[in-house]
Amino acid sequence: MNESKTGRTLLILARAKADRLGSRIDPLEKALGPPGTVIRELVDDPDEIGMRIVEQSSAVDQVAVGGGDGTLSSVAPAFMQTQLPMVIIPLGTANDLARTLGIPLDPVEAAQLARSGRLEDIDVGDVNGHTFYNAASIGLSVDVAERLELGPKRYGVVSYLLALLDLTRACRNFRAIVDGDGERVTLNSIQLTVGNGVRHGGGVRVHADASIDDGQLDLYSLEPQPLWRLPFLFPAFMRGTHHGWRSVTNLRAKQFHIETPAKPKRVNADGEIVSRTPATFILHRNAVWVRLPPSANR
Repeated sequence: MNESKTGRTLLILARAKADRLGSRIDPLEKALGPPGTVIRELVDDPDEIGMRIVEQSSAVDQVAVGGGDGTLSSVAPAFMQTQLPMVIIPLGTANDLARTLGIPLDPVEAAQLARSGRLEDIDVGDVNGHTFYNAASIGLSVDVAERLELGPKRYGVVSYLLALLDLTRACRNFRAIVDGDGERVTLNSIQLTVGNGVRHGGGVRVHADASIDDGQLDLYSLEPQPLWRLPFLFPAFMRGTHHGWRSVTNLRAKQFHIETPAKPKRVNADGEIVSRTPATFILHRNAVWVRLPPSANR
């Protein structure tokens, strides 16, 4: 992969996101490259973005995608197929992938990486055929994702916290049988997360040592516990030091298979409900090229 070659850039995003950018979309396009080198494409349906990337792949040298974590994860197969570099334009609620990679959260500043960013390849997670960058979860986070789909996300990361606090009061535990690289454990959980990246759900850290390019999946499971104890756990989850708590189980493997014997449980991948258990989580190693800041620390 030639780091110095930028050439033609495809800027693609949903029309609703473009409308939200308003007058900033022109400076964003200018930041991506000189006049005449940027192709702007707006789609009415975000599900069309991956298809359009593949269709345009022979005409461009890199692709800038505007959206949140769910959008970026849904188009990972297009980047895996074309091997085009991805320029992330963070336009989501939490933007956990951008935070993990050290990408500026300002869209115009992020667009400048199309010219100045270095190229690195990162791993991609996969649950039952659905790709994800950050994490896929079963339990409480699924209810949070559903609540956010039904309600406004205008408060950004705070929206996750408000939904979490409201739903924790009614959360239900479930039994999960987890097989990680051939080792089997049975867990009683209210939240079970498998992470490929570093952060998910508005900043929760999967593990203190997690990385998006280490060739490993990190799993944590939170046991049922009194509501009053959760606020004490919250700082540990934000730092990734929750592995030190007895009520949290942590596992690491290249592949996980999870069954919930009582009934199928929904699976949330990067904020989108995509599947149900039984669920197999695998890793696509060094699967997508991304433009990163020169000094990004992952």
